[in-house]
Amino acid sequence: MIKTRIKNKKIKIISKIVNEVTSYYLLKGAKNFQIKIDIDEENDNNYAIYTFGYLDLSENEISELKKALTIHKDEEYDQYWGLMGEGENADEFMLIARLCDEVIINYEEGILELGLRK
Repeated sequence: MIKTRIKNKKIKIISKIVNEVTSYYLLKGAKNFQIKIDIDEENDNNYAIYTFGYLDLSENEISELKKALTIHKDEEYDQYWGLMGEGENADEFMLIARLCDEVIINYEEGILELGLRK
């Protein structure tokens, strides 16, 4: 029963993160993007979310995205992530960054790559 609860919580967190990232790509006009989710078989609580998509972002938009995603992980957010509602992307990304152990952002030649690891 406890293992099932932990698994369900992990699935909901991954779904929330993927939803926010998908919304960002769509709101910014991406016509083609991919999301890949890898779950560590040895440690079921570890996962990585990798996104790749074509976007036309300004320097200001990239700066805002990096600023939102460079917030350090906060253990308390693991407990209260479910309270995150729908809001502005920057605010949602700050909350997502607090859930992740590592965030990688790369934007070159119109291709945005985001890597989120827990």
